[in-house]
Amino acid sequence: MLGDRFLLSLYRVGCFIRSRCLTLQTDILPRLIFVIGVIIVIEIVYHSIIAARSGVESSDERDKEFNLKADRLSGYVLAIGIVLITGHILIRSAIAGAPPVPSSLLVSVYLMLALTVSEASKLVTQIWYYRVNA
Repeated sequence: MLGDRFLLSLYRVGCFIRSRCLTLQTDILPRLIFVIGVIIVIEIVYHSIIAARSGVESSDERDKEFNLKADRLSGYVLAIGIVLITGHILIRSAIAGAPPVPSSLLVSVYLMLALTVSEASKLVTQIWYYRVNA
């Protein structure tokens, strides 16, 4: 999952360097669709290999409880991140002397940051619950 975000970030940086602006041009759209398709195929193959090697995984009630708690916290972190991003944009657009509202590329980077922080909080929470209740 983090590999997807990394590859997409590299693609966006490449688009930015080529176009010298933050708008998505029409000639870049087919390449973006191709890159997304390649990423999907790579992920399918990767997860198939991992699933074939790992075998059947048994989980008990404790594992399910830890996963649910971590998912709940991750959802809260994501919701707070989205509210903060949206509030930042709305407040910035409401103030008369403020700089212009961020571009769509910058907003998408903020959203990817919120998703990454949310996923990291989920993993840290799972590790913490396993350490505390071990």
